Amino acid sequence: MEEIAVELGISAEKAAYIIKVSQRPISLDEPASNDDNDAIGEFIPDENAPAPSDEAVQALLRAKLEEVFATIPPAKRKYFSFVLA
Repeated sequence: MEEIAVELGISAEKAAYIIKVSQRPISLDEPASNDDNDAIGEFIPDENAPAPSDEAVQALLRAKLEEVFATIPPAKRKYFSFVLA
C-alpha cells in the first residue's frame, strides 16, 4: 500500500480509502465528494447526446436558413419547406 501511495503522491490512508471505495458498488446518485453537491452520474458523458458544438452549428444553420427563406416569395418558400422537410 505504501508503494502505491508513494507512486501516486498521496498518503497511505488515502490510497487505502481509494482501494476500499473502488471495491464496493456505488450509486450514480451518490455525491462525488464530501463537499460537493454534484452526483457521480453527472460526470459520466451521455454517448447518445449530441455534442454541444454540433447543436450550435445546427442552430446557426437553422437561423441562416430562416434568414434566406425570408427573402424568397411565399410560394417558393412553401415549396422549399416541403422539399427540405
